[in-house]
Amino acid sequence: MRTGRRVVIGQAYEKDDRTSSRTGPEEPVAPTSRLANMPRTTPSHRRRPGAAALTAALPVIVIVTAGCSRIDRPRSFAASLDRTSGETWTVQVVDNSGRVTNIDLDPAPAIRGPSDAPFNDPAASSRLVVPWTGGSCDTLTSFTVESGSGGQITISYDTAVAPGVCDLVGIGHQLVLETDPALPAAIVTLRRLP
Repeated sequence: MRTGRRVVIGQAYEKDDRTSSRTGPEEPVAPTSRLANMPRTTPSHRRRPGAAALTAALPVIVIVTAGCSRIDRPRSFAASLDRTSGETWTVQVVDNSGRVTNIDLDPAPAIRGPSDAPFNDPAASSRLVVPWTGGSCDTLTSFTVESGSGGQITISYDTAVAPGVCDLVGIGHQLVLETDPALPAAIVTLRRLP
């Protein structure tokens, strides 16, 4: 839709030079002289064919746009935590499925569920909990959410670690993906990249 243009169904208006210096939407002025001088051939209580066609098309337009609530472009999210050692650990999520609306990292208290597979939060089915195991040397963990065939979702992740020997491994983490519409855990596969 263009800015500064007003559409009035069933009436035609022409631009008045007096409104050209104004900002904002243009206000209609007098009807065009061609339409104003035409005799009325239909009674005023009958609809014009153009208005009837628009009225018939309106439900189709509403139905088509109602299905457009999903985001179709990749979205990125990031969350960082500071460790007691003073280092920062970051988790990034790239959502190519268009269903993730927000993320949370290591909620306190942890959400009860399996530690080796994604599951839905029992308190809110629109929250998908993705558990994984990391270490104290992790610096960046990247997740990618992809749509697959048959409505399947694949979540792949990879972790970058600081150089040197890591003294603590096997730390359980939870990434909470808030989704719209809800992602049932049964259609999600978690995959660690090599």
